[in-house]
Amino acid sequence: MKTYTDLEQSKKLFELLSDKNADLFYLTKGYRGADYFEKPSVIDGNTLDETDVPCWSLAALLSFLPYPYIEENFRGKWTCKVEQRNITFLREASNPIDACYEMILALKEKDII
Repeated sequence: MKTYTDLEQSKKLFELLSDKNADLFYLTKGYRGADYFEKPSVIDGNTLDETDVPCWSLAALLSFLPYPYIEENFRGKWTCKVEQRNITFLREASNPIDACYEMILALKEKDII
């Protein structure tokens, strides 16, 4: 099962959220910033290269969402649910990371988070 945002999701979230609550980073292989290691590394307090890309685990993604509810549904998909301003938002994906990622994009677009 997917346990962290992929590189493209991480880049998009970094645009929207800066590196708030990121608990992992895709580290650059070199100083060009083009090639990244395939798996992210845990943040250990060291200064990171400016080309490194923050990455989020499920716990870190959930910290952005107001009172999230996430569960695997009867079709084998994962549903992320947030109730805010008397509106229920639902996002469904094949894994919880993608469901939370889609929810963050939706709530950010509506200026809720």
